Amino acid sequence: MKRVVYILSLLWLGAIGCMSFASPMYHWKAHLAYGSTQQVESHGDQVYALAQGALYSVEKQSEELATWSKLTGLNGSIIEAMGYNDDTESLLLVYQDGLMDVIKGDHIYSITDLKLKDLSSPKIPNKVYMYNHLAYLAMPFGILCVDMKKREIESTYYIGEEGSAVDVKDVTWLGDTIYAISENRFYAAPRNCNLSDFSNWTTKTDPDNTQPFTSLAAWEDQLWVLRDTALFTYDKGVWTRQKAEYSWYKMRVDRGRLFLINTNKTAYELKTNGVLHKVVTNYEVEDIQKSGNDYWMAIGGWGLVRINEQEGTQQFIPNGPITNESYRLKIEYGKLYMLPGARWGDRYNRPGRVMIYDGNLWSGINVDAIEAKTGHPATDFMNVAVDPFDHDHYFVTSYGTGLYEFNGLKLKKQYHHYNSPLETLAHDKNEFYYIRTDGAIYDENGYLWFINSSDKYLHVVPPDSLIKYEGKDTIGWFKTVPREQGNMIPMYTQGEMFIDKRNSNYKWIPDCRYTAGLVLFDDNGTPLRDADDKAIFRYKFEDQDGKSITCERLYTAVQDAENDIWVGYESGIFVIRNTTDFFRSNACERIKIPRNDGTNLADYLLNGEQVNAIAIDGMNRKWIGTATSGLYLMSADGIETIEHFTVDNSPLLSDEVLSLAVHPQTGEVFIGTALGLMSYQSDATEPEENFSNAYAYPNPVRPDYQGIITITGLMDETVLYIIDSGANLVCKTRSNGGTAIWDGRNASGHRVAPGVYSVLCNTADGENHCVTKILIIR
Repeated sequence: MKRVVYILSLLWLGAIGCMSFASPMYHWKAHLAYGSTQQVESHGDQVYALAQGALYSVEKQSEELATWSKLTGLNGSIIEAMGYNDDTESLLLVYQDGLMDVIKGDHIYSITDLKLKDLSSPKIPNKVYMYNHLAYLAMPFGILCVDMKKREIESTYYIGEEGSAVDVKDVTWLGDTIYAISENRFYAAPRNCNLSDFSNWTTKTDPDNTQPFTSLAAWEDQLWVLRDTALFTYDKGVWTRQKAEYSWYKMRVDRGRLFLINTNKTAYELKTNGVLHKVVTNYEVEDIQKSGNDYWMAIGGWGLVRINEQEGTQQFIPNGPITNESYRLKIEYGKLYMLPGARWGDRYNRPGRVMIYDGNLWSGINVDAIEAKTGHPATDFMNVAVDPFDHDHYFVTSYGTGLYEFNGLKLKKQYHHYNSPLETLAHDKNEFYYIRTDGAIYDENGYLWFINSSDKYLHVVPPDSLIKYEGKDTIGWFKTVPREQGNMIPMYTQGEMFIDKRNSNYKWIPDCRYTAGLVLFDDNGTPLRDADDKAIFRYKFEDQDGKSITCERLYTAVQDAENDIWVGYESGIFVIRNTTDFFRSNACERIKIPRNDGTNLADYLLNGEQVNAIAIDGMNRKWIGTATSGLYLMSADGIETIEHFTVDNSPLLSDEVLSLAVHPQTGEVFIGTALGLMSYQSDATEPEENFSNAYAYPNPVRPDYQGIITITGLMDETVLYIIDSGANLVCKTRSNGGTAIWDGRNASGHRVAPGVYSVLCNTADGENHCVTKILIIR
């Protein structure tokens, strides 16, 4: 009997609640960290803030927040410095690679000269100083002068001996003289000379003081200089210590005001009568400006803060992850978990953080809260395993500080070598830094599996056993060593373990370095008994042509919808087919891409490329992240390149892709790069078991909308007929997994007329049906 389901989802009435979780098809998002704000520029009606290389702004009157990225017209990714030019009313941004943008009103202009210049020194300014319509950049090689009117580099000053490069820390004008400092020298040149001629620059050292120069400013007709943490004025060769009772961190002159921040990050304004005015704040200040009666401050992890001493304090910070470090990504029960920790031969010592995205907002728990509760270090969080019976309950592994149990955003417990069977590699003062865990995953019965590479054991934790553990001599959980023919398998740096879809007794464990390869462990259905366990480790493989493959580095291994195992290593990809008995055979296959040039030759898929990550979408297509050439979307068989995204042809932040995750219900692809997290709304989702969640978006389709209309929540290989109110067929299409798309045009390529359009959805076998409707407004 056919089961017919009719869903009259007039979405402007019935399914609008789904819209906040659905992005327009082929739409990019930047998920950047704004919680570590270091610089502020307050000018006119806008305040700009720089946080971990990301730019955001606040409109002073409306208090509206805006974020800036390549998606909003910027030409680069990570901003290292900025400065506002009052004469031209424009903002200068300098990126990590030397590219510059000038923002003036609604226009963004790019300056590429520095980026294209072949230099051995970094292209990141130490300071940006504005004077008239010019921007002076204190560079590691000299001084760069940028004309903000013409939006071009005017000149470069090499001020060292014989025109050599000098690491200039800061630059300023006082009267008719330009001054600059390096770490141990003081430079000056008159206005009416050729500043590009090094011989016009005089230089001095101070034999009586070896403190390094760090910052330079002109205020009240005097030069002010920070030397390490000491504040001086300089006049006619005489150095005079100022405010010696303080140690200073930063100095800034803005609109005739001198601001000072001490090493405790407390902000002061130095008045012309010499009195220090403390700005009322309980925050640790990184940068400060004043506009009218408002102080605008960059407050590190608290974002941007406005303080009015009569009206109080207000905080501004866009929602985002805690950090841009996206070493591991994992989607569990509709939520994305992002972990920043990293390791190779040793830990990276990145602060332990858990970041969670629910499709709308980011939340997370920071290292300070974790360490305050445990009293121990928390570093390099590696992966997460969410309890299948309680989705607020999860565990996080770390490469050095043990295993962590969370409930929501609260730490429940840290497990280490004193309160659990975990082991540490160190037995001295570093014992809490060498409890290495990774690869946590739950099986279908609620058993938690993870690896403790400090002792090379595979740990199995039955439900509820953790809370029963009361001391090192009590058996709280089971651990076993994978053995091959009775011999311990010498795993060194294990990666993310996964459970085989065909046989839940099988656990696949990548071993990433030294003798890199794959371990297949079979618990034989008895996870708490090792007598009947079986395991094998393979590091040499043989492809379909009899050619040997030996992995020097193995970065990722995943199982696709056909149960093939796709392995990314230092020189590309190979596949272990579902027909291969891994215990008996080392057979694999390398995907061959035909050249189609009449030679009948082919090339291996991504041959020679380091493949860091592979993710499978709802159509069994392969998303592949590489170390140097960006992101690929390949067909299910790996032969056809559907997309190849790089920094040059997309908003991708970096061509170094570290991690990937595909949301099975929405099809959104999350891309962890070396410079931060992006996402891309793809056109494929995992198919549903029925049509109960079918809907279309955007709906209604507004007159100004030019993009793709998406119908999602479909069953596999759904055939869709889109008809108008007169029962005329407008479009016929088929779903990619659980999603289909329509461009809002008829068979002739013309935009359809306004009205209500019915979408008739049928499975290929004709057993299931549904109808959804789309309102188009012109």
